[in-house]
Amino acid sequence: MGRSSRAVARMAAQRIPDEAVLSLVRRDQVPRWTAIEGPEEPARPEPMSRWTRRRVLAVIGAGIAAAVVVSVALPALAPDQVLPTAAALTYRPVEGTSSGVLADLATKAAAQPAPPGSGPYHYLRTRSWSLGLTGTSDADISGARIAVYDRELWLQANGTGRLQTTQDGGPVHREEITGGLELGRHTPETLRTAQETNPPAAQWFDLIAEVWSSQVVTPQTQNALLTTLATRPDVTIEGETTDRMGRKGIAFSTPNDNARSATPNERLVLVFDPTTGALLDQETVATESGGLPINTPTSTGYTVWLVSGFTPNTDTTP
Repeated sequence: MGRSSRAVARMAAQRIPDEAVLSLVRRDQVPRWTAIEGPEEPARPEPMSRWTRRRVLAVIGAGIAAAVVVSVALPALAPDQVLPTAAALTYRPVEGTSSGVLADLATKAAAQPAPPGSGPYHYLRTRSWSLGLTGTSDADISGARIAVYDRELWLQANGTGRLQTTQDGGPVHREEITGGLELGRHTPETLRTAQETNPPAAQWFDLIAEVWSSQVVTPQTQNALLTTLATRPDVTIEGETTDRMGRKGIAFSTPNDNARSATPNERLVLVFDPTTGALLDQETVATESGGLPINTPTSTGYTVWLVSGFTPNTDTTP
């Protein structure tokens, strides 16, 4: 079996684990390595009435933006052709330890003003990148497609609101949210309780992404997230970087042992604003190809957080 055939076979064997597994929040947020049978026409989201809380999180966490969106539909792959992926971020060394720099970011986060805007709705705007693989009936990769997902969410305390999505700069798709997402459940108090379970860094990375994907994060909540992350021994400071939106950031990573992933030996990366401590980016970096026709290290999926704040209704932004 060739490496392309093994890749599709791996993906076909993947299963969605139990709802309670926190690490799946990250995997849901970036729909990457998707095996697609037949035409490459992207599927529309399911009606909101059939969505579970986890599915809502999966959609609101995978990015949105208002900038130019680029999509590339690729021709059939030659036997030795490698798939185009997003190059991993590059880093510049910084002074200090991971724990010391994170503690400093936590202090900066606590000193920030309240999030912008006012009103009952939490507004979140993100963007994500993913690579879909097109497979034929004989389990060969016949093509690939790079997709960019732009998403906006308006959500209030009773779980109602609106979700607006765009794929590859196409038509805007709107969904009314009628409930199912517990808003604002992460507070400094609940995070301190979670800290007492002594979770590994990979789970705390996932939790940070979940918090930023499901609510507007206050300075106090971000301080609690960063304070705990600073205590994790399995976090590496990668250094200063310029993210995919041209913003300056400080990146940290941790290993991710994900047996269900098509690419083993991944590293999770979080990028924070060096002046505010806010979360800018989440990336998954493959350090081994796992049989996929890719060059490594490479980013197999990423999400960038662009805007968050409060609004009085679902027709305005902060």
